[in-house]
Amino acid sequence: MPAPNSILRILLVKISSLFKSPLKLLIFAIGTMALVLVLWLISLTLEPHPEIKSIVVSNVSDRSVTLSWASNLPTKGRLYVNKSGKFGVFPNLKRGLLDDQLQVFDRNIRLDTHLITLDGLTPETTYFARVYQGIWSSKLYSFKTLPTFNAATVPNPVYGKILEPDRKTPAAGVIVYLTLKNATNSATLAVLTTANGAWQLDLANVKVNGGKELFPLTPATTIKLVVEAGLRGQIQAQLKLNQLTPVPDIVLSKAKQ
Repeated sequence: MPAPNSILRILLVKISSLFKSPLKLLIFAIGTMALVLVLWLISLTLEPHPEIKSIVVSNVSDRSVTLSWASNLPTKGRLYVNKSGKFGVFPNLKRGLLDDQLQVFDRNIRLDTHLITLDGLTPETTYFARVYQGIWSSKLYSFKTLPTFNAATVPNPVYGKILEPDRKTPAAGVIVYLTLKNATNSATLAVLTTANGAWQLDLANVKVNGGKELFPLTPATTIKLVVEAGLRGQIQAQLKLNQLTPVPDIVLSKAKQ
C-alpha cells in the first residue's frame, strides 16, 4: 500500500493534469479555499447563541488567575485573553482556551459550567477576556494580576462534596466559589468538583479583596459558599470556620438533564 505522502503526491499530479493551465489551477485553488471558508462561516452561524452569567474572576495571584461562568445552555465556548482588549473580526481563527474539563475529558462535549485556569501571566498587569461561541461573543471583561508576593507555607485546606438531588450520585463539573467575611470580604477562591463530586480549596493564601495581604482569619470569620451548577441551579451556604473539615455535603436542587 502506498505511503500517505505518495498518495498525496499522486493526487496533486492528477489535479494538475486536469488543470494544465496555471491560471485554471489557481482559480481552482482559490475556489476551494473560498468554499472551505464559506462552510466554516456557516458552521459558526449554526452554533448556539448562549447567555452567560458574568465571568467570575477568582484565585488571583501574581502569575495566574481563574475565570469561570455558567451558560443558559450547553456550549463549547472558548475564552480569548490578551493585554490589548482588541480581538479582531474573527478571533475564532486562532486557538482559544479550552475549559479545564475539556482538557481532561472529551473535547467535543458541551458544558453549562465553565472554568479556565490561566498560568504564566505577568505580575501587576491588566488583561482582557471575551468568550466566543460561533459568531456570538460575550461582553469584554478585564482583570489585573497581583504584585509578586511570597505564598503562605502552611496549608489550611477546606473540603467537601456536592451531590445530585438523589443524595447519592456525585455532582461532577460543578463550580464551588468560596469567600471569607469579617468586616469586609476576601478575594474569591474557585474550584471544579471532581468525578466523585469532591472539592478542596486552601484558605492559607486567601487575600483581602483587591490586595496582596493575607485575609485575617478570626473566630468570627464567616464563609460564604456558592455552588454554581449551571442548568441545575445555584446554591448558597453560610458557614463558620469550625464547620469546614469537612463541609457538610451540599445537595443540588435540580437533576441533570
